[in-house]
Amino acid sequence: MMCLTELETIPDGRTDAAVDTQPAWACIRTHPKHEHIAAAQLSHVSDVEVFNPQLRLERQTRRGRMRTTESLFVNYLFARFVIETTLEKVRYTPSVKTVLQFGDRIATIPDAVIEELRRTLLENANTVFTDAPLEGDEAEISSGPFQGEKGIIVRVLPARERVEILLDVLGRPLPTEFRLSSIIFKRRVAAQRMLSAVKETAPVAGS
Repeated sequence: MMCLTELETIPDGRTDAAVDTQPAWACIRTHPKHEHIAAAQLSHVSDVEVFNPQLRLERQTRRGRMRTTESLFVNYLFARFVIETTLEKVRYTPSVKTVLQFGDRIATIPDAVIEELRRTLLENANTVFTDAPLEGDEAEISSGPFQGEKGIIVRVLPARERVEILLDVLGRPLPTEFRLSSIIFKRRVAAQRMLSAVKETAPVAGS
């Protein structure tokens, strides 16, 4: 997966022409929850290739289990274009907040990193990721006599589809079991869920 150490930099409008005239992947920050809108707008800019990685998710809400599609990186997507000639057009595209840079240098991403990310998404194209709770997460009870109460998950019992939550009842901690379907827990972004899934399914070295 991509990390900051895999970002390269190109000075903002002050580089060797041989470098600046080659298309490069840049990281685009969008306005909140506008990734899909920014992607659609950028797709209409000539000579700009857009990559907005997404995952299919299933999570528990107050209306029951819901399936959604979310961007892998919240408020970010990727675009490939010639920095020298197209940077300003990209910057002023509706729903784009900024193009990521370090100081006066535009941060670019190696093609190999984007291709690896695309390959990983393709391998998981039919996967619906679930937002499973973790010990230490804050949870809210969504039904029953404790509806609306919040507590910390102290134990996950996946085989029984239950969790144990530490509630504060009359000033005293009370560990109580609940069905997974009756709690709403802290959301983790799509990238965290995907990374967790990859780690769980990755082969152990030497095995």
